[in-house]
Amino acid sequence: MNDLSSKLQEVIGSQSIKFKLNIEDLVKHQLFYLNHTKNGIQIRNKSRFQLLVLKAVLFFCLGLILEKIVLLQSGLWITLLLCGFGTLASYLYMIWNYPSVVRKMVDKMHQGSENKAIFCERILTASDGGLIHKTEYAETKISWGALEQIETEMDYTYLFFGSASAVVIPHKSITQGDLGSFLNAIKTHYKPGQLLEPATQPKLNV
Repeated sequence: MNDLSSKLQEVIGSQSIKFKLNIEDLVKHQLFYLNHTKNGIQIRNKSRFQLLVLKAVLFFCLGLILEKIVLLQSGLWITLLLCGFGTLASYLYMIWNYPSVVRKMVDKMHQGSENKAIFCERILTASDGGLIHKTEYAETKISWGALEQIETEMDYTYLFFGSASAVVIPHKSITQGDLGSFLNAIKTHYKPGQLLEPATQPKLNV
């Protein structure tokens, strides 16, 4: 065990958990945000509506071409039929293919670099002063006043510190600590409206 692992081992207790993220965890978080949170659902529905309008216009234009040029007939029945069925098919495909679209988006966001600071071991600790998020590259302290909600699905727990920002906890990736004890520690320490204490300013000798 190297020095880093030894130091991480020392701070694991009933108020802490240790785990590691991978790309699939980020995909699951993005899907949860878009499917189960108010702001995410609004963004998802707006995006779908804009795509459907675009598809409907394209199918309508294609229908006009078939009506006027290919079939040499008057009327709009083929145009309307093609527009309706085409838009419906596009909507159903959009719903079926949505997870793949999100996965490609997340992959694209994280390609081209090693992302060591993201895909590394991390420790979360619930303390009286807030949530401490520690990796071998950085240590972050988040006040309890910033915690807006805690959401849980089958294999994940999300600590939301904003409409979209969340700490993702993959249950199956927890290698040390107990999730239930950690969440109980959050209930114990949680203080609505708490802010971080200002850092002590060093005294300068003049």
